[in-house]
Amino acid sequence: MITRRDAFRLAVAAGSLRILGAQGAKDAPANVLYYGRKDPLPDVISLQAGPVSAIFDIETASLRYVRVANQEIVRTIYAAVRDSDWGTVEPRLHDLKVTTGESGFELTFDVDCVRDNYDFVWRGRITGDRAGTVRFTFDGQARKTFLRNRLGFAVLHPIRGVAGKPARVRKSGNVTETGTFPDLISPHQPFFEVRSITHEVQPGLEAEMKFEGEVFETEDHRNWTDASYKTYCTPLALPYPVEVKQGTKVSQAIEIRLKGDLPAAPRRARMSPAPVTVTVDAKAARAVPKIGLGVAHHGQALTPVEVTRLKALAPAHLRVDCRLAGGEWRDALKRATADAASLGTALEVAAHLPEDAARAAEELGAAITESKARVAGVLLYRAEGKGSADAWLAPLKKAFGTARVGVGTDDGFVAINRFRPEGSGFDAVCYSINPQVHAIDNMTMVENLEAQADTVRTARSFAAGKPIWVSPVTLKMRYNPNARGPAAEIPEGTLPPNADARQMSLYGAGWTLGSLKYLAESDVERITYYETTGWRGVMETAKGSGLPEKFPSVAGGVFPLYHVFADLAPFAAKGRVVRSETGEPLRLSSLVLRLGPKWRVLLANHSHEVCPVRLEGLSAGARGAMVRRLNAETAMGAMSKPEAFRRPGVRGSIPQVLGPYEVVTIDLG
Repeated sequence: MITRRDAFRLAVAAGSLRILGAQGAKDAPANVLYYGRKDPLPDVISLQAGPVSAIFDIETASLRYVRVANQEIVRTIYAAVRDSDWGTVEPRLHDLKVTTGESGFELTFDVDCVRDNYDFVWRGRITGDRAGTVRFTFDGQARKTFLRNRLGFAVLHPIRGVAGKPARVRKSGNVTETGTFPDLISPHQPFFEVRSITHEVQPGLEAEMKFEGEVFETEDHRNWTDASYKTYCTPLALPYPVEVKQGTKVSQAIEIRLKGDLPAAPRRARMSPAPVTVTVDAKAARAVPKIGLGVAHHGQALTPVEVTRLKALAPAHLRVDCRLAGGEWRDALKRATADAASLGTALEVAAHLPEDAARAAEELGAAITESKARVAGVLLYRAEGKGSADAWLAPLKKAFGTARVGVGTDDGFVAINRFRPEGSGFDAVCYSINPQVHAIDNMTMVENLEAQADTVRTARSFAAGKPIWVSPVTLKMRYNPNARGPAAEIPEGTLPPNADARQMSLYGAGWTLGSLKYLAESDVERITYYETTGWRGVMETAKGSGLPEKFPSVAGGVFPLYHVFADLAPFAAKGRVVRSETGEPLRLSSLVLRLGPKWRVLLANHSHEVCPVRLEGLSAGARGAMVRRLNAETAMGAMSKPEAFRRPGVRGSIPQVLGPYEVVTIDLG
């Protein structure tokens, strides 16, 4: 049950109360329900230079979505200070000056990158002219001596319209080579010593990107599920970290120039957003993957109410991590076995193997047998994080009897792509996903959804025909695989680095829907999401948030993303996922399910703006649709009284507009 204190706190934060002040009634923003924090989204500035459009993101001091004729040329240009553990020293922009006109635009600004012993300042200048030429310069200086792994520009190239296409790369010594932007995810850099990259934007039009002031190279960013290729400085073959002495100056520049038949500059911007078309391909369908959850890391036992609500999600399994180098894994297995039994589901055992892997596997196998737990599968992770070989896998599999064994990595896709499993004795290939390895803003996380499908497609190319298990999917990194020492102590009053307040928000529900879409349509066999309860779960604990100011959830309530999984539950056993395409995937995600004559369409608006929608390719029961809307008006009830919210929706027509961060469920037939 929701308490009055919970209701008041969330109502004030979400804007459902009217606050009386000296100047009269004023509505607080609904930002907490939207994306988990009170602060408004950072401002962006729309820019036009001849036929080229772009936006400037003030929060990250980056140029984003450089387009010509509706085709992305560049997704993002930004400058970063990366510390000795590959963490980013956040930029703080000030003194921004903007000049725009018919001839183009000019922006100048100053940026401070300050944290602990890191202190680097730089001045940026971005210009665009009538011909569509865009130039971004970076001039900075270190005010302290520090260690860095990277310092300077990175350019993110889009995947759509670029993947599999040829490119001309000018290298050191004015040598030009012809290469290809990889279709499948390349484990290593496709381009080295980059001075410029030229590729076709559309027939008769090319874009040339020049890189000045450093040696650049290109990597396939999809290895970390970033939906881009990244051209960055400095080459990774050089030793790092590097000491940057106080007073060191760094100057770099990126220039984009169009060559060929330039399209005309747009006359007038559209005043209202155009509808996003969702096209359903009823002939393209796959089995709904088995969806499971992780055991809550906080170790609290599930309450009867939590058990009832989690059962409604029909979880196919419950993941437990057993780190076999120590002795704590036995207690973890015992707790997970009890939770799985109460939910009537099986265990997914993630076994982190020590050097003496065979003995550890035998002990784990014996403990599983003794517990009498049902096991959906065992994930084997070697200590060095590399792929599997039949020579060492065969004796370990015996310890787990008939349980299916997957091999791979507890790290992201990059680890298994660079150290691919050998042999064919394994039953599945496994890896984890999170969208915040490099950037943490809302827009980037939505961009990175599409790349999840590419990881599956690439994994199939080396999986020897075996199934793909993605486990787990989380909003934040669970740990830093690149850390050179123990994790820093968490300051009092701050969330741990693996928790994200967007977990309890409408944004989190929409992101989850998008992730399910791309993975399920890629024919993944099994996916593990999040945890059962707590900051990283699908619902809050009975005690509530330990930091309500940072994570303002409802004690004992569910998170909005809970309802996305609940919408999938009736289709879990025999349902099909039907392929759908959205005209603008950065604005809207769609997930279409079918079970016999019954259809269910889920739509998620990823933005702060209203999103008009047009649904094509479905005719069954379109006039008699049942609609349930999860938005700022209904979210409080959906979290505190999920059973009431999940009663049959309202009969009516298919919605034509989604509100900010709204998730809509449409039942047809």
